[in-house]
Amino acid sequence: MGWLSRLFSGEDAESREARRRMAVDMQDPRKTFVWGVVSISYELDPAYLPAHANTAIREWYGVRSADDILRWTAADFTANAHPGYNQYRLCFLARAGYGAGVLDEATSWSLAIRHAAVLQQHYPDWLAYGHGYLEGHLSYRAGEGDDAGRLTEIRKRTEERIALRQRTVWSAIPWHTPMS
Repeated sequence: MGWLSRLFSGEDAESREARRRMAVDMQDPRKTFVWGVVSISYELDPAYLPAHANTAIREWYGVRSADDILRWTAADFTANAHPGYNQYRLCFLARAGYGAGVLDEATSWSLAIRHAAVLQQHYPDWLAYGHGYLEGHLSYRAGEGDDAGRLTEIRKRTEERIALRQRTVWSAIPWHTPMS
Protein backbone atom coordinates (compact mmCIF):
# COMPACT_ATOMS: atom_id res chain seq x y z
CA MET A 1 0.00 0.00 0.00
CA GLY A 2 3.04 2.29 0.40
CA TRP A 3 3.26 2.69 -3.37
CA LEU A 4 -0.30 4.00 -3.47
CA SER A 5 0.35 6.68 -0.86
CA ARG A 6 3.53 7.74 -2.68
CA LEU A 7 1.56 7.97 -5.93
CA PHE A 8 -0.67 10.64 -4.43
CA SER A 9 1.90 12.26 -2.14
CA GLY A 10 3.54 14.33 -4.85
CA GLU A 11 6.90 12.58 -4.49
CA ASP A 12 9.44 14.20 -6.80
CA ALA A 13 10.75 12.48 -9.93
CA GLU A 14 14.22 11.87 -8.45
CA SER A 15 12.74 10.06 -5.44
CA ARG A 16 10.43 7.98 -7.64
CA GLU A 17 13.36 6.97 -9.83
CA ALA A 18 15.47 6.16 -6.77
CA ARG A 19 12.72 3.90 -5.43
CA ARG A 20 12.41 2.19 -8.80
CA ARG A 21 16.16 1.51 -8.94
CA MET A 22 16.18 0.34 -5.33
CA ALA A 23 13.39 -2.13 -6.12
CA VAL A 24 15.67 -3.67 -8.76
CA ASP A 25 18.58 -3.74 -6.28
CA MET A 26 16.44 -5.54 -3.70
CA GLN A 27 16.51 -8.64 -5.90
CA ASP A 28 20.02 -9.21 -4.50
CA PRO A 29 19.98 -9.97 -0.74
CA ARG A 30 23.47 -8.47 -0.30
CA LYS A 31 22.33 -5.15 -1.77
CA THR A 32 19.25 -5.30 0.41
CA PHE A 33 21.51 -5.74 3.45
CA VAL A 34 23.60 -2.72 2.40
CA TRP A 35 20.37 -0.75 2.16
CA GLY A 36 19.58 -1.82 5.72
CA VAL A 37 22.92 -0.38 6.84
CA VAL A 38 22.50 2.94 5.01
CA SER A 39 18.83 3.28 5.96
CA ILE A 40 19.80 4.30 9.49
CA SER A 41 20.33 7.79 8.05
CA TYR A 42 18.52 7.79 4.72
CA GLU A 43 15.09 7.14 3.26
CA LEU A 44 16.60 6.48 -0.18
CA ASP A 45 19.91 5.06 -1.38
CA PRO A 46 22.26 8.07 -1.80
CA ALA A 47 23.60 6.44 -4.96
CA TYR A 48 20.36 7.49 -6.64
CA LEU A 49 20.35 11.06 -5.33
CA PRO A 50 23.10 12.65 -7.46
CA ALA A 51 22.90 16.23 -6.16
CA HIS A 52 23.04 15.09 -2.55
CA ALA A 53 25.76 12.53 -3.31
CA ASN A 54 27.89 15.21 -4.97
CA THR A 55 27.55 17.53 -1.99
CA ALA A 56 28.35 14.77 0.47
CA ILE A 57 31.30 13.34 -1.41
CA ARG A 58 32.93 16.57 -2.50
CA GLU A 59 32.05 19.03 0.28
CA TRP A 60 31.61 16.91 3.43
CA TYR A 61 34.36 14.39 2.70
CA GLY A 62 36.58 16.32 0.27
CA VAL A 63 36.73 13.43 -2.21
CA ARG A 64 38.45 14.36 -5.44
CA SER A 65 38.71 10.95 -7.10
CA ALA A 66 37.92 7.27 -6.75
CA ASP A 67 41.41 6.86 -5.33
CA ASP A 68 40.39 8.83 -2.22
CA ILE A 69 37.53 6.44 -1.49
CA LEU A 70 39.62 3.36 -2.33
CA ARG A 71 42.46 4.57 -0.09
CA TRP A 72 40.09 5.27 2.84
CA THR A 73 38.42 1.91 2.34
CA ALA A 74 41.77 0.11 2.36
CA ALA A 75 42.77 1.96 5.53
CA ASP A 76 39.35 1.22 7.12
CA PHE A 77 38.65 5.00 7.46
CA THR A 78 37.78 5.16 11.14
CA ALA A 79 36.24 8.16 12.81
CA ASN A 80 36.29 6.57 16.26
CA ALA A 81 36.19 3.22 18.10
CA HIS A 82 32.62 2.36 17.00
CA PRO A 83 32.48 -0.10 14.08
CA GLY A 84 28.78 0.62 13.53
CA TYR A 85 29.49 4.23 12.66
CA ASN A 86 32.76 3.59 10.83
CA GLN A 87 31.38 0.85 8.58
CA TYR A 88 28.21 2.84 7.96
CA ARG A 89 30.37 5.73 6.71
CA LEU A 90 32.29 3.41 4.40
CA CYS A 91 29.05 1.96 2.99
CA PHE A 92 27.72 5.48 2.56
CA LEU A 93 30.91 6.64 0.80
CA ALA A 94 30.72 3.68 -1.57
CA ARG A 95 27.09 4.31 -2.50
CA ALA A 96 27.36 8.12 -2.61
CA GLY A 97 30.57 7.73 -4.61
CA TYR A 98 28.53 6.06 -7.32
CA GLY A 99 25.83 8.73 -7.09
CA ALA A 100 28.45 11.44 -7.51
CA GLY A 101 30.00 9.70 -10.50
CA VAL A 102 33.27 9.04 -8.68
CA LEU A 103 32.90 5.24 -8.57
CA ASP A 104 31.40 2.88 -11.11
CA GLU A 105 28.41 0.86 -9.97
CA ALA A 106 30.24 -2.47 -9.62
CA THR A 107 32.99 -0.94 -7.46
CA SER A 108 30.42 0.89 -5.34
CA TRP A 109 28.51 -2.31 -4.61
CA SER A 110 31.68 -4.33 -4.02
CA LEU A 111 32.94 -1.86 -1.42
CA ALA A 112 29.56 -1.40 0.25
CA ILE A 113 28.94 -5.15 0.50
CA ARG A 114 32.42 -5.70 1.94
CA HIS A 115 31.90 -3.10 4.66
CA ALA A 116 28.36 -4.20 5.45
CA ALA A 117 29.71 -7.72 6.00
CA VAL A 118 32.13 -6.37 8.61
CA LEU A 119 29.14 -5.24 10.67
CA GLN A 120 27.91 -8.83 10.87
CA GLN A 121 31.19 -9.73 12.57
CA HIS A 122 30.80 -7.01 15.20
CA TYR A 123 27.10 -7.11 16.06
CA PRO A 124 24.58 -9.90 16.71
CA ASP A 125 21.59 -8.13 15.10
CA TRP A 126 20.19 -4.95 13.59
CA LEU A 127 19.32 -3.39 16.93
CA ALA A 128 22.89 -3.78 18.21
CA TYR A 129 24.17 -2.28 14.95
CA GLY A 130 21.78 0.65 15.41
CA HIS A 131 23.07 1.33 18.89
CA GLY A 132 26.69 0.99 17.73
CA TYR A 133 26.00 3.50 14.99
CA LEU A 134 24.33 5.85 17.46
CA GLU A 135 27.22 5.79 19.93
CA GLY A 136 29.73 6.32 17.13
CA HIS A 137 27.73 9.18 15.66
CA LEU A 138 27.46 10.86 19.05
CA SER A 139 31.20 10.40 19.63
CA TYR A 140 31.95 11.92 16.24
CA ARG A 141 29.60 14.88 16.76
CA ALA A 142 31.04 15.54 20.24
CA GLY A 143 34.51 15.57 18.68
CA GLU A 144 33.24 18.12 16.15
CA GLY A 145 32.19 20.37 19.04
CA ASP A 146 28.43 19.79 19.27
CA ASP A 147 27.10 20.86 22.67
CA ALA A 148 25.12 18.67 25.08
CA GLY A 149 21.77 19.98 23.82
CA ARG A 150 22.59 19.15 20.21
CA LEU A 151 23.86 15.69 21.20
CA THR A 152 20.60 15.06 23.09
CA GLU A 153 18.64 16.01 19.93
CA ILE A 154 20.76 13.67 17.81
CA ARG A 155 20.29 10.84 20.32
CA LYS A 156 16.53 11.29 20.43
CA ARG A 157 16.13 11.53 16.65
CA THR A 158 18.40 8.53 16.03
CA GLU A 159 16.71 6.39 18.69
CA GLU A 160 13.37 7.15 17.01
CA ARG A 161 14.81 6.17 13.64
CA ILE A 162 16.23 2.94 15.10
CA ALA A 163 12.82 2.05 16.54
CA LEU A 164 11.19 2.75 13.17
CA ARG A 165 13.79 0.70 11.27
CA GLN A 166 13.23 -2.21 13.69
CA ARG A 167 9.55 -2.23 12.72
CA THR A 168 10.05 -1.64 8.99
CA VAL A 169 13.24 -2.00 6.94
CA TRP A 170 15.23 -4.18 9.32
CA SER A 171 12.36 -6.56 10.07
CA ALA A 172 12.44 -7.63 6.42
CA ILE A 173 16.22 -8.18 6.16
CA PRO A 174 17.85 -11.16 7.91
CA TRP A 175 20.89 -10.03 9.89
CA HIS A 176 22.81 -13.14 8.84
CA THR A 177 22.33 -12.53 5.12
CA PRO A 178 25.23 -14.23 3.28
CA MET A 179 27.46 -11.47 1.93
CA SER A 180 29.80 -13.47 -0.31
